[in-house]
Amino acid sequence: AIGLRVWVLAEGNRTATLDDLSLRSPACTDGGSDTCNKVGIGSFESGLVGWTISGQVQTVASTRHGSAAAQVRGLGAVTSLPFAATAGRRYTGSVDYRNTGGTDWVGFGVHFLDAGGGMIGQTAVPLAVSSDWSRALLDVTAPAGTVAMRAWVYAEGQQLVVADGLRIQEVGCGQTGVD
Repeated sequence: AIGLRVWVLAEGNRTATLDDLSLRSPACTDGGSDTCNKVGIGSFESGLVGWTISGQVQTVASTRHGSAAAQVRGLGAVTSLPFAATAGRRYTGSVDYRNTGGTDWVGFGVHFLDAGGGMIGQTAVPLAVSSDWSRALLDVTAPAGTVAMRAWVYAEGQQLVVADGLRIQEVGCGQTGVD
């Protein structure tokens, strides 16, 4: 058995409020070895192995985590292999990125797949222009019929984006809530 004791102390006439306390398994860390990360390999230390590539994609040494990141250039995409997902469940995602600018669309998203591997929907967020590392967040609920998902980063036109630390997690993985 694992015990937990949390103390919140307010001395004098002060008030302390504690809200949304959660515990995370040590296995859930920021990086490619995260057992909660549905993508599996969320980094690019092994190059582009385990990723589906279309268009102009390569690894570069300019990274947020580790030794390699994916550089996606106009009309290019890096897409994870499909991973198991459950209809009706909520998933959160993140990717660290640098978007050097331009007027064409750059985004991070997920495809929802049915039992035959067909796409039944997608959700995406645009990646804002940022010469320094930024983090994009995604919060989705898998629609009816979803049995798998795949995550992606895409750049149109002359855009160039560097992505690293891509992560999709089912809400609640590795956490024990305390109400």
